[in-house]
Amino acid sequence: MIDLYHSQYSNIGIKESAALPRYNGSEEQSRAVTRLFAVLDQLSVAPQPVSNLYLSRATGAPPSSTHRLLGKICELGYLARDPYTATYIVTPLLTELASRLAQAGGHSPALLGLMKALRDLTGGTVSVWIRSGVQIHLSAMLVGKIRGESSHAPGEIREPFSTPGLALASSQPQEEITRLFVQARRHRVPLGRRFRTLREVQGAIAQVVQRGYAEGFNLRSDGWGLLAWPIPLGGTPSRPSAIAVGLPVGELRRRQRVIVDASVEMLHDYRAAVGAERYDMIVTTAAREPFSR
Repeated sequence: MIDLYHSQYSNIGIKESAALPRYNGSEEQSRAVTRLFAVLDQLSVAPQPVSNLYLSRATGAPPSSTHRLLGKICELGYLARDPYTATYIVTPLLTELASRLAQAGGHSPALLGLMKALRDLTGGTVSVWIRSGVQIHLSAMLVGKIRGESSHAPGEIREPFSTPGLALASSQPQEEITRLFVQARRHRVPLGRRFRTLREVQGAIAQVVQRGYAEGFNLRSDGWGLLAWPIPLGGTPSRPSAIAVGLPVGELRRRQRVIVDASVEMLHDYRAAVGAERYDMIVTTAAREPFSR
């Protein structure tokens, strides 16, 4: 698991990318999409405005194809071309879009601050989880300094009502929990924790609501324990999520009370910061839209 995000093209420079798949002539649409993301990736790591020739060499695409692609992106308002140097830079429209996508995926400044604070406090691995259909999905991770006996970090726990799944579910309405349970049964998705009935799931969620966090200890599998809290992700509207701290079971049991007590203030500060980020996003979006009477 990577430590947050590392661009797969960041070390390409102006050399042709060996990472880009080659398509035949019948797959022109797939090739165009691949080139689009390769260009955006290059722009995200470029230290200065870049030319069409630079991007062509970096992505391995013909200069004429890159020129047409850049022209279309400029037409849409996501890039700007300097006519004097024939170089391209990203516009506020693209950076704002990237910011919203980052928040939706769990990479807002407020969340990164919370993740780092929890890792500094515990030394454990901090992970962020979001709902993806019936299952939950690992959105971001900071690998901790304390390593487990059988692995360096807790594995992905995709079941809808695993430890992070229960934390996430504790912030959702009852009808949503019922819907998820029915969908999981219909598609034969394991519920997590050997749950069999909706009543068992509801009872576990009620305990999480009462405590304020979910706890799980997996001695038989990888020896990891997790504490997980429900949190909102930034954006408008905010998205239900969960943040978890993973430590070897013995270490987590020994320090659980201290970690839980210290996390209260951290989570309070995070929720206040998310509120401020959402306000800024609403103001920015409103300023961009024409005033209507």
